[in-house]
Amino acid sequence: MDFLGFVNELAKKAAPVTADDKIPLTDMAQKLSDSGMDSMDMLMVSIYLCEFYGIDEETSKTMPMDTVQNVYDWLMDKKTRDVDFERALESIK
Repeated sequence: MDFLGFVNELAKKAAPVTADDKIPLTDMAQKLSDSGMDSMDMLMVSIYLCEFYGIDEETSKTMPMDTVQNVYDWLMDKKTRDVDFERALESIK
């Protein structure tokens, strides 16, 4: 699984009731909102991403939530650990 697939799966887990309404992101240049996520969904995805990548709460407030590429670049710059996507997804109940 690549980062784009990881974000798509997080979007489904962030709002399981509306998971079927999510449109899979297919390009890193797409805006997160193109997936059908609303602001609360995007907040949950950002919380998950920061937790998985070991980014503290104060730093997480500066995360860009526009394109998938911008989020990825920001995470790679700020991360304190790497993420095993499958294991991370399994940890979300």
